[in-house]
Amino acid sequence: DQFLDVLTPIHEPRQNPMLSADIFGDIEPNQIRFKKPVKRTQEKKPPKFVAPKNLKPVSKSSGSDEKTNLFDGKLVVGNFVEHARFGKGEVLKIEGKGADVKAEINFEVGGVKKLLLRFAKLDVLG
Repeated sequence: DQFLDVLTPIHEPRQNPMLSADIFGDIEPNQIRFKKPVKRTQEKKPPKFVAPKNLKPVSKSSGSDEKTNLFDGKLVVGNFVEHARFGKGEVLKIEGKGADVKAEINFEVGGVKKLLLRFAKLDVLG
């Protein structure tokens, strides 16, 4: 118990009895500032789009509107073909039209593959 008396002071020391919150008068709580005032900046609006005056109308191409097939069309079901990656194979099925012609081919390496003929680099063997 004697240690508590030593550790706990009898009276609390005050910083300065002359200072108190009353010397500033009554201040509204919404008027108290804790931070410095911040300058307001105007919001930057994106510039309005202005179309260039030197535009020319787009002309239609002289080619046909339908997509053209880049493959020559000599491929038929039962043909044997050769592909650089998959090797030799037999054409099982051809479907689609125009530029979207697909062939289902059974290759020696890789098995059955569906290839878009406009991109497939095939050599027709027979």
